[in-house]
Amino acid sequence: MYITEYVHEGSLLLTASGRLTYYSRRCFQAIIQHAEQAPIQHVILDMTGVDGLDSAGIGLLAFAHARLALHGIPLSLVVPHHAVRSILEQVNIPRFIPIYSTCDEALGWSLTSCQTAQNVDLRSR
Repeated sequence: MYITEYVHEGSLLLTASGRLTYYSRRCFQAIIQHAEQAPIQHVILDMTGVDGLDSAGIGLLAFAHARLALHGIPLSLVVPHHAVRSILEQVNIPRFIPIYSTCDEALGWSLTSCQTAQNVDLRSR
């Protein structure tokens, strides 16, 4: 899994690609712990580039939601792909984490002005 981070007006946009699985858990948890300590008001995980996830990946999303909620930071997901979105809907993720089709919907601002502030390659951790 590969994740880029971008902060804009109190929102942290995490853009993920690859697979969200058991093997990416430690690095994903580290990213969430970093977000907990930053002056962030909202975390958006853009899963447009995620082509699969396993049960551990679903658990990681629940973990992220719970950890961020302890700090009053909401988590939103951007999941336009039918296959990944279908899995998340089947396990009722939208009951506690909002899912949007585009980043613009989740953020309320245009991504055309985004530039990646920091790249984090989760394979190297």
